[in-house]
Amino acid sequence: GRKERNITFAIMLTLNIILMIGVVIGMGNYMKVSDDEKRKTIQDNTENNTYTVVKQIGNQLNFTANVVNGYADYIEGEKLSLEEATAYLDHWKSFYKRVLILDSSARKGISLDGYGQDKVLDLTEESFVDDLERQSKAVGEKVFLSDVYKDNIGDNCVSFCRRIEIKKKEYILLFEYLARDILNKEMGVLGMEEDNGFIIDQNGNLVVGELPWEGEENFYDYVKKTYGNKRLNNIEKTIAQGGKDANFKLMVEKEQTLWTFCKIEGTRDWVYMYYHAEPKMFLGKDIRQNVFLVFVLMVIWVLLDILAYFFYNRRLRRSLDIIERQNEDLIKANEAKTMFVSNVSHEIRTPINAVLGMDEMILRETKEENIKSYARDIRNSGKVLLDLINDVLDFSKIESGKMDIINVNYEFGDMVAELCDMIDMKARAKFLHLEVDVNPQIPNGLVGDDLRIKQVLINILTNAVKYTEKGTITFKMDYEKLDDAHILLKASIKDTGVGMKKEELYKLCSAFERLDEKKNRSVEGTGLGMSIVTGLLSQMGSTLHVESVYGEGSLFSFEIKQEVADWEAMGDFNLYCEKRRNEDEKPMEVVIAKDMNVLVVDDNKVNVKVTLGLLKRTEVKADVAYSGEECLEKVAKKKYDMIFLDHRMPIMDGVETVHHIRENQGPNQNTVVIALTANVVAGAKKMYLEEGFNGFLSKPIDVTKLEKTIQYYYEKSKERPD
Repeated sequence: GRKERNITFAIMLTLNIILMIGVVIGMGNYMKVSDDEKRKTIQDNTENNTYTVVKQIGNQLNFTANVVNGYADYIEGEKLSLEEATAYLDHWKSFYKRVLILDSSARKGISLDGYGQDKVLDLTEESFVDDLERQSKAVGEKVFLSDVYKDNIGDNCVSFCRRIEIKKKEYILLFEYLARDILNKEMGVLGMEEDNGFIIDQNGNLVVGELPWEGEENFYDYVKKTYGNKRLNNIEKTIAQGGKDANFKLMVEKEQTLWTFCKIEGTRDWVYMYYHAEPKMFLGKDIRQNVFLVFVLMVIWVLLDILAYFFYNRRLRRSLDIIERQNEDLIKANEAKTMFVSNVSHEIRTPINAVLGMDEMILRETKEENIKSYARDIRNSGKVLLDLINDVLDFSKIESGKMDIINVNYEFGDMVAELCDMIDMKARAKFLHLEVDVNPQIPNGLVGDDLRIKQVLINILTNAVKYTEKGTITFKMDYEKLDDAHILLKASIKDTGVGMKKEELYKLCSAFERLDEKKNRSVEGTGLGMSIVTGLLSQMGSTLHVESVYGEGSLFSFEIKQEVADWEAMGDFNLYCEKRRNEDEKPMEVVIAKDMNVLVVDDNKVNVKVTLGLLKRTEVKADVAYSGEECLEKVAKKKYDMIFLDHRMPIMDGVETVHHIRENQGPNQNTVVIALTANVVAGAKKMYLEEGFNGFLSKPIDVTKLEKTIQYYYEKSKERPD
């Protein structure tokens, strides 16, 4: 009512008067600060922001180059034909203006235009001369970033080029990138006013953005025309020699302006420039004049607040409408990102399924001990790789920057034995000695997230091997009893590697940072490992401790509280590993289901071969269909006890296929259908069950889960009356 509005108005007025009194006091203090100190603060902030933007641009360009490399490696590694390569790239063309596959010898090319159609290009046309020029500069397996050029509608573009071999013939893979996207907020370049920033090349020509003077397209020409050759030479020299802290000042329309710049690594000598007009002092030398100015501003402030009060409700409604629209845009963006992650997950997990599946065949069929040893190493490494891929490709974890901690019962000895097998293989490859010291009294039955603990240990141990050229990697595990139900698990990894400088230790846990990069430039890695380690330890209530001497080695340690499920000690670690290896060699008891008819549906012939091989021990009668249409033909003619159905198939996918099976009045309307797919993003299992599947198995196929699924439904079918 009116009383409430009056109270609100009185509160607003009182708060504004108090705030304005604070402004007057603050302005008095502000006058005590010298102009030089204020300029220095502005200069430092502007330099730091400029450097940050340049790092983000560099990361963005590097990411695109890595994408091109990844697609090129996949095309060559899978030995795809030109048609298969075009179909593969068709999945990703919407992210770029143009994706081209060029053949300079035949002077022809294929353009994926982003609208669902492929076009054959005649490279003898004048508009494609630049494409051939960029092609000639792409050498070997290195991605070449072109100069800026105009496309056929006048947009500034750059291209990422790499030579690839398709069926023993050389082509060029070319991704075209709009230059204006380099400073686009959606591409991750944040924290600066884009209107004040632009990029020039080594000749001063504008690459991206707009110069602050109308009618000018070359920075150096403007400086020469306005200030003369002497000032131009000084600026060119500053740019050539400058780094993070380089800056200079120009007089633009009698206003002093601060310019900062930084070269962008990985480009053809591009320079990002940012200009900041220095504000004049708010108060002058005459204190009375400035106090009067503050008083006038206070009166205007109160009047504006009174006016704003009456329009408050209207503005609030508008704000709510804007927020609602933004939420809708975020939901659409999240859905698009989820689809992208799902596609990437499927593409990566499919070849891993083949590797681990074939490896399981080797373990089953070979009788040679050395071959079994190699196969076990492949299996252990493959499982660790799969765990890492699961973390990286889980969209919800990437979006939030967090990974869920899931506590389960696990055997401590198995966890340590698995990671030691993998790290020992890497250490032996570099002729390093891995020394393992595990307290035999550690309880073997624990409750915690063994996958996350193992991921932390693998990251640290892998880094120790990477940065050690000779000597020993010492891995110790110990514990301390806290109470009748908990222990403090202690881990330490010591190496005799390169060590770290004290002044660089703060970079250790920063994403994309590499220590002593000049010395360690040959060491592979993205700089993400230790950042992931500290994040995981933080979520598990722990902290990473580091001691290092440059040139002598490092010691990493941490402690994690774990619940004890079984206090029985693990015992001697070497004997435990020996017993574990012997158990691996024992054949697993498998249910024999000779009278069970199974249909395997998958468009990938290698995946079909793997699935049939893993089903071999159950002796089921298995038929195969390579598409959804073929599956429907077979289920219409024959009754099956179980159908293993892939999701991602062309024309008719697995979800459409299971809908047809359930809707048709055929012999398999109520048959058990299991989703066998590489799509494992968050919520996938729930989605498949809601669509009509009876169960869900992920690729790579876990043979134990596969055989248990056969056993469960086989025994269940025996319980039903005929």
